[in-house]
Order: sequence, then structure tokens, then C-alpha cells
Amino acid sequence: MKIGIITFHWATNYGAVLQAYALQSYLSEQGHDVEIINYRPLRNIILQRMTWIKNLSFGSFAKERKLKRFRRKNLITSKKVYSSNKALIKANNVYDVIICGSDQVWNMSFIQYAEKNKLTFSYYLDFLNDKTKKVAYAASFGTNEITARFKSKIKECLSNFASISVRENSAKKMLCDIGIESKIVVDPTLLLQANNYNFLPNNAKKEHDLFVYRLHKNQCLFDKVESYLTSTINSVKTSKNMSIEHWLQSIKNSNFVLTNSFHGIVFSMIFKVPFLSVLVEGSDMNDRILTLLSSVGLQERCINEFDKDIIDKIMKTPILWEDVLDKLMKLKEEAKDFLSSAIVDRK
Repeated sequence: MKIGIITFHWATNYGAVLQAYALQSYLSEQGHDVEIINYRPLRNIILQRMTWIKNLSFGSFAKERKLKRFRRKNLITSKKVYSSNKALIKANNVYDVIICGSDQVWNMSFIQYAEKNKLTFSYYLDFLNDKTKKVAYAASFGTNEITARFKSKIKECLSNFASISVRENSAKKMLCDIGIESKIVVDPTLLLQANNYNFLPNNAKKEHDLFVYRLHKNQCLFDKVESYLTSTINSVKTSKNMSIEHWLQSIKNSNFVLTNSFHGIVFSMIFKVPFLSVLVEGSDMNDRILTLLSSVGLQERCINEFDKDIIDKIMKTPILWEDVLDKLMKLKEEAKDFLSSAIVDRK
């Protein structure tokens, strides 16, 4: 099958790029002809760069350069670059199947601001005709409620999908509320094995006791937890505009990970590194973390308040990796069955 993937592969975010790499890699391993549709929403990207300049976040430019090198080396993208929803119409009849996802491709903010004076439903595949099969894999809204003004349009778009899967419980409920059936599946990064992420020479020696990876500013709870842990741990490494390769290696070569990132947790599990998860304050995006941790019995490693006793207990409690990996294996098989059925079956 000729498969196109449309996702946030262009985002300056480790998880966004790696989930695109993972889904592409897995489907290619199954014998499909796969490429990522090089949809790069121009206005959205320009606004992002302007925000970096306004906030004097010049390190983000350095990080993006590193991610760009990774994309060029590891992602198979369409030769044609699509900069708008209108341009995507030319992707019709190119693929047998187009998969949207994973990541927060159904984010309400993107709908409103990706293009000037126009609502944009590119990731709901509204640009496709009926000849191309539409599938959603581990898609996410990044919120707990569908904005009222978008409900009818979203339902109209998704009603034309052959198969739909999402990444968290809240997304499944939101779709159910508008009459759309869906299945919960794991993030595509979990479809691959740890050795699929060996982009640098392996170093078996643990190089630091604690790796700290945080997203978002103004996270008071995370600041408190980080301050508490770093006051008692000597060897601490923090992420600072790393390349994807060094970010992965930093997790792998750590004795413990502190993070508020969904993919920080995912790769801690992939590399079997103990972790402590801090929920993001003031965010509707935490359900993806809670859904994943609950599904493998690790929900107690997630905190939403500062308590030294609880933190100490998590730090001292070993993870029974055999049990976790058994549960993950079942989830992976369910996800693989979904993809196989969604791609091959006709509707």
C-alpha cells in the first residue's frame, strides 16, 4: 500500500519528530510504501519563529537546526511541500491511505490560527476526496473538550474516516459525545523496540544519576520537585536544546528521570529507566500521561502536589519492568492489529 502520514513532524519538539519517525518506520517494516506528507503550515511556523524572537528564545533556533538535521537523515518526506490547506488538495489520488497522527493533530488552537482568516481542518483530512482511505492513529486533541463552534465540522470530517484511534481516554469520550467511535492505542513510539532508537554508539555505563527534562515555563510544582531532588543528587543532567540523538542517549544513560513530558515518560519506559512524572500545571494535556501510566500500572509514579514523603517513596520504589513490559506488549499488539485492519480492510 502507498501510505501517506500527516502529522506534526515539523514541530520543534523531540516527541513530535520521534512519533513521526516511529510510525513511518513501523509501517515500512510491514512492507508498505510510506512517506510523510511534507505539510508545513507556513503561517503557523512563522508565528512560532516570531514568538521565539519576541521572547529572546534563541536557543530554540539552535534546537530546530538539530531537529532539521535529524528529519533530513531519518524521515522520508514527500518531495512536494504543502504550505496550506488549499495546497494539500494536490495530495489527492497520490496515496491509497492517509493516516493522520499521532500527536495533538486535532488541537483547537491549530484550527483557529494555522491560517489567516480561515479555519483549518487539514489534520481532519478535509482536503481529501472519497478515493483515498482516511485513518487516524493515536490522534489527540490536547484538551478535554471540543469547542462548540467546531463540533459539527469535526463530526462531518471524522464521519468519513474508515478507522479512528486516539491516544487518551478523554479523546475517546469527546468523540463518543459527538457520535464518533474510536479505539485507544499506544503512541507510535511504543511500536518500535529500544534498539530502533540507537542513533549514537551505545554506552552501557550510566553517565548521570538524574536526567531532568521539562516542558513549559512557570511550572512551580516542577521547580520545587527539581530543587528537592537536585539538592540530594550529585550527578544531574538537564536538557538544553539537545539534538534528538543526545536527548535519547541522556534518558538511556541515566539512573533516574524527572519529567513532565509524555514522551519523556515513554522513552524512560522504552529504555527501562525509573522515572517520576510531574503533571503540567494549568494544562488540559495531562490525560495522555494518566491514560498511559494507568494502562501499565505505574500511575503512582505521577504527582500533582509537592510531598517529600511521596517523592522519596517513588525514588526508592523499583519498577517491576517484567510486569510493565508484559502489559505494554499486549497494548502494542492491539495497536498493531488496529493498523493492520485499518489499512487493509475496505470500507
